[in-house]
Amino acid sequence: MVDRRARELWSLGPVGATGAVDQVVALPGDRAIAARQAPPQLLDVHLGGGAPTWTDGPGLGSRVTAMAVSPDATLLVTARPTTTGASELALFGVDSGIVFLDTIPVAGDVTAIAISPPQ
Repeated sequence: MVDRRARELWSLGPVGATGAVDQVVALPGDRAIAARQAPPQLLDVHLGGGAPTWTDGPGLGSRVTAMAVSPDATLLVTARPTTTGASELALFGVDSGIVFLDTIPVAGDVTAIAISPPQ
């Protein structure tokens, strides 16, 4: 189940409001990655030093339905719908900023993602 919040993640900040977000994942230190609803986009959020600040990341074709970060916090996977009954998984590098790496089309609606460490 996707937990969607209609409230803003932060209402005020030094560069304005982020707007409503669908997903947020924490990264080590004072960072997080948020998936903004409108326009659909990833945000690199910095939580240290007082009020949160963020840098706009890559735009997305539609809203994110699921998001997960790797155990070492270097990779981010997002899921978003592309057409009825189809989704796209996208891979981003997040160790410094947000860098798009690749996409994979999948059949069905993806609503949850989990990344496990290698065994």
